[in-house]
Amino acid sequence: MILKYLSAMCMAIAPALGNHLWQSTLFAITVGLLTLILRKNQARARYWLWLAASVKFLIPFSVLVGMGS
Repeated sequence: MILKYLSAMCMAIAPALGNHLWQSTLFAITVGLLTLILRKNQARARYWLWLAASVKFLIPFSVLVGMGS
């Protein structure tokens, strides 16, 4: 019974998780390249880029957690 429940839950979450993973990976690569391009600019610009990447990583997971509970 528990195995069926876990299987159904995984099947429901897997597409959203896969979508989040490819989007986050692409976003992280883009931010990494922008950081290299902006290497000579102020550290503030690079900080905000990585902060935006961190927010992108966290928001979809919190939505998934909210759906699960």
